[in-house]
Amino acid sequence: MGNLTKCSICGAEYTYCPNCAGSHAWKFYTDTHEHYQIFLVLKNYGTDLDKDKARIELENLGITSDTDFSVFKPKIAERLKNLVTPEPLNDLEDISIKPVTRRTKKSKLFDNE
Repeated sequence: MGNLTKCSICGAEYTYCPNCAGSHAWKFYTDTHEHYQIFLVLKNYGTDLDKDKARIELENLGITSDTDFSVFKPKIAERLKNLVTPEPLNDLEDISIKPVTRRTKKSKLFDNE
């Protein structure tokens, strides 16, 4: 007999059978395998994954800045948006890069020159 539970990612209700946990362990957390993959990326972000790696993992799952985030829980949607949205360059495009010149000391071996 299954228990009624909610998906950690989208909040949808689904049935989970603890007796079948060996074959579908991901159902303890989420209603679909795809949502479980998102769950793992969010769980590992900050420990095993930095922001760039997490963004790449999410893009591999089809989640980009163009994704409709309304299908996720609000807090999950906010975390996903923060991960997949590129960070602004902080006006670095306006800075012109100038070559750096270095002064070197004269060698004491050649004092006569």
